[in-house]
Amino acid sequence: MSNRLPANGLIELTVAAADRIAVWSRAPVKVYQRLGVPNFPATFSLLQAVAANTEYRSAAFATGAVLRIEAGAADVFYAAGVTAVITENIGRRAQPAPGTLNATGTLTALLMATGIVTSTTGAGAVVATLDTGTVMDAALDMDIDESFEWAVINTGGANAFTVTAAATHTLEGSGVVALTSSAVFRTRKTAANTFVTSRLG
Repeated sequence: MSNRLPANGLIELTVAAADRIAVWSRAPVKVYQRLGVPNFPATFSLLQAVAANTEYRSAAFATGAVLRIEAGAADVFYAAGVTAVITENIGRRAQPAPGTLNATGTLTALLMATGIVTSTTGAGAVVATLDTGTVMDAALDMDIDESFEWAVINTGGANAFTVTAAATHTLEGSGVVALTSSAVFRTRKTAANTFVTSRLG
């Protein structure tokens, strides 16, 4: 579950190296980053002015950073982590660039969190192994019984894209996405370090 900042509120938080931050509100929001200059008081520089009803997801921070979020006339939802997702806004968020997995490998939490994963499957069939439940839990700030939906689009004309299960991350239904077709999945946290991904269509 995402964190909530009341309307017109202000909060400072520290994010670790390689983490991102996501912010969403029905009103404009400002996100600042603290600048550290030796022997001078800390100052904050505007990192992003976020428009109403628009989800902002930062790039990963190379080093730890101190951020300040200033809410406008509506509550702000925010999350920080390797994969920052505003779960309250699933289905009503800006669509970042789709993730891509064109060769056999791990279908990471970060890829799924983009909402769309594409694959050309041009060099051969692709086997996409879901992140383990432990990795998912570390990457996503989710409560038990929270879920999110994502899709796979196989743009290739010759090979299949197949989603497979991992340790403590179960797959329900077929994981096969045939050539030139797509499929929708829902990933749900069922317990600590435990996830189930279900084929919806």
